Amino acid sequence: MPRFGISAKLLLFSAIIFVGYAFLAWLASHKIHQTITDERIQLVRSVDEIAVSAVKNAYARFQSGELSEDAAKKLVKDQLRKIRYGATNEYYYIHDFEGTCIMHGMKPSAKARISTALSIRMAGKSSRSRSTPDAMERERSLRSARLAAPARTSL
Repeated sequence: MPRFGISAKLLLFSAIIFVGYAFLAWLASHKIHQTITDERIQLVRSVDEIAVSAVKNAYARFQSGELSEDAAKKLVKDQLRKIRYGATNEYYYIHDFEGTCIMHGMKPSAKARISTALSIRMAGKSSRSRSTPDAMERERSLRSARLAAPARTSL
């Protein structure tokens, strides 16, 4: 077994200390990132609960006949447009399944525009099942079924 001199022992000891500090720094930064992410998820969940509550309230008022469908939709859009959260003043937006902007939290004039990113993604996607009229009709009926069913989100 080789015998190490004092300089080799000090160098080895310094390397072990450096690796230990690097590991502790990584562990601390990982924990901080995890904490920030958990706080962010909790914030979004609580804001989502408020948004879902607003939608359910408007839907109940529509069901009872107190509001027309258009008035209920307008009420929900106005309520969601006002919601801001987070340090960077984040907001809600609503797009339909075709990519048309229904409501934008920061730009009320953005209504009825097609989302560029969504339309590019949809244009790049080629599907053989969409080519036949029957497949297109099935997709339309699925889309309307998804619109009619209440949405449940979880993070």
